[in-house]
Amino acid sequence: MTKLLVGAATAALLAGSASAYDLVAANTGVASTSTSGFEVEAAVSLAAELDFAAGAHNGDFEFYIDQQTAGTFTTDDVLLTVTLTNGTFDQAVTVANIDAACASGASVSTGGAAGSSSVVFLVSGIDGCDGSAAGFLTGDDFGFSLPIDLTGAGDLGISTNMVTDSGSTPVDGGTATLGFVSLDDAYDVNILASGTDSIADLDANPIYTSFDGAGGNGIIGTLELDCNTAIDIDLNGTAVDCNTDINAITATLSGDVSAFTAGVDVATVIGTNNVAEDESTADLSGLLASAGFGPTNIELNEDGDVINPSDYTLSVSVDLVAGFIDESAFNGTLDSVVREGTTVVVPWFASAAIAAANNSTNVFRISNISSADARVFVEVLTASDGTFVDPGIVETGSPLSANGEMVMTSGTITTLLADDPGRADLRITIEQTEDNLTFRRFVTAPDGSLTEMTVGTVDQDLDG
Repeated sequence: MTKLLVGAATAALLAGSASAYDLVAANTGVASTSTSGFEVEAAVSLAAELDFAAGAHNGDFEFYIDQQTAGTFTTDDVLLTVTLTNGTFDQAVTVANIDAACASGASVSTGGAAGSSSVVFLVSGIDGCDGSAAGFLTGDDFGFSLPIDLTGAGDLGISTNMVTDSGSTPVDGGTATLGFVSLDDAYDVNILASGTDSIADLDANPIYTSFDGAGGNGIIGTLELDCNTAIDIDLNGTAVDCNTDINAITATLSGDVSAFTAGVDVATVIGTNNVAEDESTADLSGLLASAGFGPTNIELNEDGDVINPSDYTLSVSVDLVAGFIDESAFNGTLDSVVREGTTVVVPWFASAAIAAANNSTNVFRISNISSADARVFVEVLTASDGTFVDPGIVETGSPLSANGEMVMTSGTITTLLADDPGRADLRITIEQTEDNLTFRRFVTAPDGSLTEMTVGTVDQDLDG
């Protein structure tokens, strides 16, 4: 007979109810009648990802009524009802499915048809089945081997109810229950951020083309595929194995990957960037082992391009073989990439030409309330003029002085960029912390009046 070992995760299922008698899973020696012939003699943990609608998952479930105190059961005839939860009978239940040698007689009273979930036995002399020693022994214990097909709607449970045939009086507490099969997630993907952002280096040459060596230094999280080999995929004791249960596993990193044209390292596999450079996809199927893989790093590889600040997420799809139902993609948030210094995004900047045409201008005033000079950089994010030649990140001619100010206008910024972007969104980066800076933006109107566009320190602007 096939023996299924009881693991720590499923041992608790063997506990009976609070009634005086218990139901205990064990080898009862009763012959198999299920179509599979799999004899299940202990609690089982099955993969919840199994496709129960695609085929039968049946076996002969063996258990017995355990009452070790003599004189507990009645001398009357009893009606013994067995009810299944999340299971049906694979074949019609007959007396061939029980060992009633301890009683003087037993027969199927009602129910037990194939496809049903309840059967009632009429038992005479049930009092001969108490007072037995621990463990099943034919002639001392009432045993079962029921052909059961799992529905997959939930865990398989078996319950009994014992009452007298004459007056329906409960016998020895009446009911008992036994959990036989638990459905558990067998394939899990863990996506974890380390909690430390990677920092693009302000002092790199060119600026922001490498990480600063501190922080995450390009490592933005880890990925792990956990295949629980303590869980089975059938009632014959076949364990989960990612090598045979998974067709393919694919990971897609979302975020700015434009600076990592040499590739994004997803769990040691170099991903392929899409045309928009906002995703990188890696086929991880070659990493599969029986129990999965990882945890391994997800790393952004510098290759000399300018690193943009970005948030990152990872989505992992696991394609299981036939006989399983694929789960939804596993998603997780990873660490971010930030730049050293304080960054302010300025929308709707008007270039010198547009400002002149409207008799207005943009004025930016940055003040440095620290005792150290701070370099300032300007970058165009969007430009309305399609002929604009983007110079990249441009440093102002002189730094923002300690305890000083810097004033920039539509004219000075257009000159700094060496081309006219039209209407533009800018990113201005200052080599100083937020709490040591103030940043104000004004727009002058034709009548000479000023409109302030931002208020408060940079820290307050960003938080408020």
